[in-house]
Amino acid sequence: MTDELKNLSVVNFTNVDNHDFEGMWGGQTTLIKAGETRQFPKFLAEHYCKHLVDRILLRGGLVWTDAALRKPYEDKILGKVVVEAKEVKVVEKAPVVEQRQVTEFEGKPKEEPKVEPKKRGRKPKVV
Repeated sequence: MTDELKNLSVVNFTNVDNHDFEGMWGGQTTLIKAGETRQFPKFLAEHYCKHLVDRILLRGGLVWTDAALRKPYEDKILGKVVVEAKEVKVVEKAPVVEQRQVTEFEGKPKEEPKVEPKKRGRKPKVV
């Protein structure tokens, strides 16, 4: 399975914080209440997880960049894969060739209306 497909797998995301969490993606806000578990595509769940762990550690006055402190929270927040993404083979159909009737005027040049050139300049003076 490619990395792109792994990111499209659906995983559980649990808000382990005591406060509601608002995750943002693509300009849209998603509210996840405290203790609530929801299912998201893996890439989105990981994005929300990063920000939730940041918030928990910052509120506790801990160093939010320390991977050893982050790991236990990440393990609690991100659950198992619920739905695994699978590759789908696309079968291409042969193009349909349309047969059409030949009309009597087909292939003959069009007759275009004759347009006389516009006369330019002033009218001559009559003396």
